Amino acid sequence: MERHGGKITYENIQELKYLDLCVKETLRKYPGLPILTRECTQDYRIPESDVVVRRGTQVLIPLLTISMDEKYFPDPEQYSPERFDEETRNYDPDAYYPFGAGPRNCIGIRQGILQTKIGLIIMLSRFNFYATIPAKIKFEGSQYSAPSSSSEQAADCGVKVKMFVYTLALVALVIFLGLKYIYSYWDRHGVSNIKPNIPYGNLKTVAERKESFGIAINNLYQRSTERLVGVYLFFRPSLIIRDPYLAKRIMVADFQHFHDRGVYCNEHRDPFSANLFALPGQRWKNLRAKLTPTFTSGQLRNMMPTFMAVGQKLQAEVERLVEEPAVHNVRALMSRFVIDVIASVFFGFESNCIQDPRDPFFVTLTDLVRAVSFINNVRSAGVFVCPALLKLTRLSSLPPEVIKFVKEIITYQIEHRERNDVARKDFLQLLIDLRREAGENKEEKLSIEQCAANVFLFYVAGAETSTATASFTLHELTHNPDVMVKVRQEIDEMLERNGGKITYENIKELKYLDLCVKETLRKYPGLPILNRECTQDYRVPESDMIIRKGTQVIIPLLAISMDEKYFPDPEQYSPERFDEETRNYDPDAYYPFGAGPRNCIGLRQGVLVAKIGLILMLSKFNFEATLPRKIVFEAATVPLAPHGGLPMRISRRVK
Repeated sequence: MERHGGKITYENIQELKYLDLCVKETLRKYPGLPILTRECTQDYRIPESDVVVRRGTQVLIPLLTISMDEKYFPDPEQYSPERFDEETRNYDPDAYYPFGAGPRNCIGIRQGILQTKIGLIIMLSRFNFYATIPAKIKFEGSQYSAPSSSSEQAADCGVKVKMFVYTLALVALVIFLGLKYIYSYWDRHGVSNIKPNIPYGNLKTVAERKESFGIAINNLYQRSTERLVGVYLFFRPSLIIRDPYLAKRIMVADFQHFHDRGVYCNEHRDPFSANLFALPGQRWKNLRAKLTPTFTSGQLRNMMPTFMAVGQKLQAEVERLVEEPAVHNVRALMSRFVIDVIASVFFGFESNCIQDPRDPFFVTLTDLVRAVSFINNVRSAGVFVCPALLKLTRLSSLPPEVIKFVKEIITYQIEHRERNDVARKDFLQLLIDLRREAGENKEEKLSIEQCAANVFLFYVAGAETSTATASFTLHELTHNPDVMVKVRQEIDEMLERNGGKITYENIKELKYLDLCVKETLRKYPGLPILNRECTQDYRVPESDMIIRKGTQVIIPLLAISMDEKYFPDPEQYSPERFDEETRNYDPDAYYPFGAGPRNCIGLRQGVLVAKIGLILMLSKFNFEATLPRKIVFEAATVPLAPHGGLPMRISRRVK
């Protein structure tokens, strides 16, 4: 304390070596839990023994007993911090694990010890303490801690272990029966279903990170032939709609029965969750009506100069990259292009992601959003699969760092423009205009939190859709040179007719490019599934089945679009299947952005940005595949993301 002017910091606490020895000795004599439990998950032969611990056997590790055994800790009743001193060590380190060991040790070890040390420092630096009871403590019978003598130790520990085991057994039985009831939901309702794995439901492969959510739903689709099949998304009974005509009817004609998505939304405690994607009922309808005018053809025309300015930077960067032959990750390039567009159009400022892959805006958002951690996995599961989980844990739908970062940018941009009467032709300006008009009409204004939440939504949706569409199209073109020749010829002719200019109207002329984009969206939809929640009981047409209010409905876009009943030869990349003259698909089974009132509001902008990127790339550069045609997808994402990106050889095109 004297060295640091009375200040207590994290670093200062690390200097207190003897205090650390005392805490270690305390944890030896009085471990937080006197036992640890494990269950054998596969038969295990004990080393140097013929004993086999059978699968399902419960194993108890008696921490308290081991730590008070003189074979491992000489004179165990003596409180001796020095036994843990590295220079005079007097204990068996392999017998000391007060918080457990290995992957399932206590996750909060360091915080618990730190809090304890802070309390001790504050108390011992200011006050004296005198004992009023003997050194040997008599413990409450209901507490798990050290008994008062060696003989009592065995008896008390035995009783407590039994009570602990019985309690665990009772809790396990209650949980098991509860899960059995949950996982019998579809059987009780007479619905054909796929047998679940407790406690994962039908998402065991997702929980084990073996495949993504969309691929898992695709595989479940393949395991049934029914129009509807019951599944369990962890603990949530859901219906996969295998009939594309019924799926379209749910989204369009019978929308009033399925107008919500059934994802997590808490407008008051977690404003960022209350975006256009998640809002239910009338609140969604009101916001959709306000935002729809921002994605009209006129607004997209106004934004074309911004799109093209960013596109020119992309061309210049690729020109620099191809000075020397090399393989480049095309998905990463297109991602940086799209995020520069989004920064300008939605966030209201110019980023530099294309030239600088370490641009703070790009790195901060991509690293924070894609960070893999247990908490982020809980967030993802809570948002899409089990909203009650976020309500129970009181976790936010996004990492707090993301919320803070986005909110600070949007707050600054809105306040700066409103204060200085600055205007730009971008999405953020349209939100600012909506705020001003609401104020003038004495209506409720969009809050800054609402603006930030929806800007971030369009960042996530736009970044994934445009990036995936452009990069997957390039991937398919490299494996289908005849298609590449046709689309490139169309682009060259359009540019020649228009003096090299790319305008909103010129892009409309590119009919074959449009077919290519449609085919890409069939094979690689932006989201591999759509979800809806039944908001009032619904009788399935041509059936006696009733979908109950509150049931989640899954529309497996990827699975339907790869089903040969609706798309002949689905593995083949064939843009011509969408040509009106030679149409070879079922139009009622094609809705890559959803259908009906809750379809994707930004679909035209997403497709437009992808087309601009493709035009700029194909008009100037050659692309050569380095990967096989069939892509291996990442297991940790909801959208379809290629494992390791999409590396290609890029060279300057010679006309």
